[in-house]
Amino acid sequence: MVGACRDPAFATPVPVTYYQQPVQMARQPTPAMASSDWCSSLVLGNVMGNTGATNFIFPHDTLGVTGGRITYTSEDPQNKQFGTYQAVVDTLGTGAIDLSEACLARMGVSLSCDMVAAALTSFAAVKQGDPGVPCNDSINQPAVCQFFFSYKNITCTAIAGSACHCSYGVSFSGALKGRWTRTGALLTHSDASRMLPSQADYCVQGSDSMILRGHDRTSILDQPGVRTLSLQRSP
Repeated sequence: MVGACRDPAFATPVPVTYYQQPVQMARQPTPAMASSDWCSSLVLGNVMGNTGATNFIFPHDTLGVTGGRITYTSEDPQNKQFGTYQAVVDTLGTGAIDLSEACLARMGVSLSCDMVAAALTSFAAVKQGDPGVPCNDSINQPAVCQFFFSYKNITCTAIAGSACHCSYGVSFSGALKGRWTRTGALLTHSDASRMLPSQADYCVQGSDSMILRGHDRTSILDQPGVRTLSLQRSP
């Protein structure tokens, strides 16, 4: 993958610390939340004898597509109308959050901004459990990719009100696989882990490059906001 275009995509925050909120009914406006988690699910505790973070959600904007690989395998060598595919989409971006004094003291401890940065860095370094999703870019050659978001260069500086402003870099490589079919210049991708297929119009340029564009302005490979991918054949 040598180029991409991605629109900003907003995902509604999921409340993880507040339960029994009103359920939205059909044709009714969304009910107001009774409360919000301004602390981004921050949980502080004892980690190997030191005060550290045992839970935290790193908020960030839509990540830009920086590269990746897509492998198409045809099960119809003569007409090349259907087959399987495996893809790895690499993304990169930044994020930031302000943590108030109340957030930093609600677990009965008081942390400096340097201590917060150290706690979040240690938390981000812990490998999460494997979700059991295969990650390959071809059948015979496994890809080096991540199953979860990776957070690096975490820094926290003091701001007004004894709060901390924390910023960090974010990266993620999502693994996808499934089946594809072709009708004219339209490719339909059916991801093995999703209910609905995604469609893309393709244009072959020469013998070693191809451009995918989301059909009817939809997202390619069901990746939110990904509208265009430029592919270059690997040697």
